[in-house]
Amino acid sequence: MPSKGFKSLFILATCACQSKGLDDSGESSTLGNGGAIDPLASTETIVIPDGPEDLAESPEGLLYISARGGGKLHTWSPTDEDQDEISDDIPGIQALAFAENELWLTTTDDGVTGSLSILEGRFADEIYTQADNGTLFRKPVDLVATPDGGWLIVDNNASGVFVVNASGSVSFTSCCTEDPMAAVFTSANQLVVGGDEGAFSTSWPIGTFTQIDDRSVLGLAVVKDVLWATNGTEGLFVVGGGQLGIDGPNRPGSLLVTNDEQTVFVADSAGYGIWVVDE
Repeated sequence: MPSKGFKSLFILATCACQSKGLDDSGESSTLGNGGAIDPLASTETIVIPDGPEDLAESPEGLLYISARGGGKLHTWSPTDEDQDEISDDIPGIQALAFAENELWLTTTDDGVTGSLSILEGRFADEIYTQADNGTLFRKPVDLVATPDGGWLIVDNNASGVFVVNASGSVSFTSCCTEDPMAAVFTSANQLVVGGDEGAFSTSWPIGTFTQIDDRSVLGLAVVKDVLWATNGTEGLFVVGGGQLGIDGPNRPGSLLVTNDEQTVFVADSAGYGIWVVDE
């Protein structure tokens, strides 16, 4: 499992190539050149027969995993490695995120319409399907809690992000990349959105987006204060920094850092496994 020793490795990796990144204030900065880094080792820990889509950790430490097919939702316990399929009744299930003890999730109907829902038993209780201006959810592929108590939804087919405010209002913003795939908030409350055209940063609430990396992005996570991303070419890399690489997944996708910041899970978006980055 990852330990605090990873932090020094990742800070070194951040200095491994010349590109624009974020300094502590959230402003863009230029990083120096360096040498190649050996790919990180990983261990396949969970296998999802229909392939993993997204992951979320409950307050008790239980992992929830959406499957790419069959409308299935799985759980996995890190304590005894017990794995259960708890539902096959959520067609088009996509992204997952917890708000206290409630599991929120997104769904899509083949990319035409979508929803933000709450898990109720085996089923999804639909809460939102569009912005206040009528813009429909279409393929909401990532779901992130905002610093002010709402939700940010990355919609790949709508080419933008929806913001569900704590008041219940919903807005839509066309994004910086035509095919957005993932989002994350940094410790400085900067919003980073990634997709086919790279990674882009903006202040929060959403202002002007600035490109901070031109490599394609499938997943994003902050690991020990360093911004990680995944794609099918480099595997794992530091946004605005060097390539980390990873041995194991065919095409690294969604990333999950556990609540205690000691474990990093990587979903294989072209395979069936969920991998843990080794120490």
